Amino acid sequence: MYNKPGRAEKDLSKQLSSICKKSLGFKPAETLRSYLEGPEKKFLFTFLRPHGVPPTNNHAEQSLRHMVIFRKLSFGTRSESGIKTHSILPSLVQTARQQGVSPINFFQTLFTSDTPTAQAALYRNTS
Repeated sequence: MYNKPGRAEKDLSKQLSSICKKSLGFKPAETLRSYLEGPEKKFLFTFLRPHGVPPTNNHAEQSLRHMVIFRKLSFGTRSESGIKTHSILPSLVQTARQQGVSPINFFQTLFTSDTPTAQAALYRNTS
């Protein structure tokens, strides 16, 4: 449908601006409308720019799915400490797996080394 790069983004942005011109009486809808017309508008169509950028965040959502189900089945946590533990530790495990690093080896480095060493153990240097 679109042969020129950027044409789809321009058309969609124009349509969105047209839709968002009218103020709305419902406060949550008005908040969304003002967001869509604000400075973040430039990020809405990022997936149209470079090839290979998916239009959804499905990969990230799927990587969190098992933790959401676990939280639902276990009826969540009962303390502030439990909330932090349940959110931080699984996130570190999943990040290590996605980086191709053994979570056990990463935690050993994390608990026995300084921050730069732990970060180097977790993230591959792509520079």
